[in-house]
Amino acid sequence: MSTRRASKLPPPLDTALTRSPSLSAIEVDTSSKQFTRALASVVDATAMTHIVTSQEQTYVDTVATMRQNSHTLERFNETSAIRYTQSVAVLTNHTHMLKDMKADLDIVFRRIRALKAKVATQYPKEYEGVAKARAIEEEELDVE
Repeated sequence: MSTRRASKLPPPLDTALTRSPSLSAIEVDTSSKQFTRALASVVDATAMTHIVTSQEQTYVDTVATMRQNSHTLERFNETSAIRYTQSVAVLTNHTHMLKDMKADLDIVFRRIRALKAKVATQYPKEYEGVAKARAIEEEELDVE
């Protein structure tokens, strides 16, 4: 029974790493190989095969997902670049239109001021009466 028990236990680990602070590369390599062998002997081979297969499948799935995401992001960036170019063109057009409208409004208000001045000089009494009536009207609107 004791031999049966001893066969199930993993082989003893080499403690060469803890014995000497100055180890050569060969000793470290040997120790790491022994540790790996000891660890591998603890885990069943079919379980290890299943774990490795599962990790490989996970890796394949992850790479496929990353490629798909990369492709999707590339298409998004291309679409965004096209939309940005179109938006810049529209914005530039609107900016020019607003500048033209401002220039037109400046001309209109300048003409209105010139007409008011002309009416005020030609018809001072009537213009003063209309100006007073308009001031009263604006005060009433402000009160409301």
